[in-house]
This record gives sequence, C-alpha cells and structure tokens, in this order.
Amino acid sequence: GLGGDFGEVIAGRFDTPVKKAQGKVDLFNDLEADIKHLIAGENRADSIVQYSTPKFAGGLTFKIASAEMDSDELTADDQKKLTTGTSYSVEYSTKNFFIAYAQDEDIKKLNTKTSRIAMSYKMGDWTLGALYNEYDNGSFDEEGYIVSAAYKAGDHTLKFQHGESDNLADFTTGEAVDKTMTSIGWDIKLAKNTKTYFFYTKADDKANNDESWFGLGLEQKF
Repeated sequence: GLGGDFGEVIAGRFDTPVKKAQGKVDLFNDLEADIKHLIAGENRADSIVQYSTPKFAGGLTFKIASAEMDSDELTADDQKKLTTGTSYSVEYSTKNFFIAYAQDEDIKKLNTKTSRIAMSYKMGDWTLGALYNEYDNGSFDEEGYIVSAAYKAGDHTLKFQHGESDNLADFTTGEAVDKTMTSIGWDIKLAKNTKTYFFYTKADDKANNDESWFGLGLEQKF
C-alpha cells in the first residue's frame, strides 16, 4: 500500500469497504456471535485494489475497491463475463460519532448486491450501534439488522448485541431461513494490551435449529 496527502491505495487481500463499514457495531467479532453468521456482506476479498480519500469536512471519507473473483466461484459461462466485483463506501466519523453507507456488487459471486448502512454513537460511558443490511442474489432478498450497546465502567465493559435476518442465505446448501441471534458479554481490561472476556450467545431460526454458546478467553495484542 501507499499513503499520503492524496489518500491511500492498497492492493492484496483485504476486507471490502462494505465489511469495514460495520464500524464498531459488531461487539463480538470473530466469535460465534460475529455478524457474518447472520447477514451477508462480511467479505475479505483476494486480489483487491482499493483507493481511500483523505478525510474531508472534518471526517468524511470515500472508499472504492475492485476485487477479482475466485475462479472456483465462477462457472465456465461466468468466466466469459464479468470477473471482477466492486465495493464502495461513504463514511463520516468524529471522536464520538460514526455513520457509513456502503455497497457491494458481484463480490465473490456474480449477480449479487449488498447494501449496508451503519452508525454508532458514544455518549459518556455508553456506546450504541445499529446496522441495517440488504442482500440480493437474483433469487431472493435478505434483510437484516444488528443493534448493540456497550457500557464501560473503569476496566470493565458490559456488552449486549441482538440481530435478526430474514431469508438468511446459506451459501453451502442454497437454502434460506429466518434467524435471530442475541449475545451478552463482559470484558475485563488487565493491562494496556491485555483483556479477559466472557460471553453467552443464543441463536434461533424457524427451522428449529436452536443453538447456544458460552465462552471465556484471554486476548493479548502485540
């Protein structure tokens, strides 16, 4: 990548602007409650080229990216057609406020479109977040939302997150099912780069596949 007064250009394997547009709404990233298990659009693309503008007007940023599709995602006919997807976002952020609109087209799969709007607001010891997501693959539409809240008291942070998605796309079986997911968590900061955390997640869908998880962990950042 290369950055300067002109903005930033990166190339390689990165999260798309749509995925990054979630901001800090997802409080349980990389755990069972990660929003990727509820809504589409959480793509980390190979062979991506992205340009990000510098911040304008105190916090406005534009991002646009092009990503080559994986060959195993394409049929022989598809390979003769469009083989790259695009992703872009418009973000505005300040110290306590973040809002973004983003859209993917033909990322990972042809004839797909994902649109997302997300926002978060820090108010004293509270941080509130919300996200709305739409996905269309030509056969069905998925709509989903996430709401989250975190309360910080000293070295302790209590977390709550709830999400629902109708017609959730199961990319393995091609099936769709309505699903809800609710999580609570407790983070304890032990040092500047170290924390321990506890969480409980419950997921339900209309196919009567109800699951729940409880976990604890230690995170060390280097």
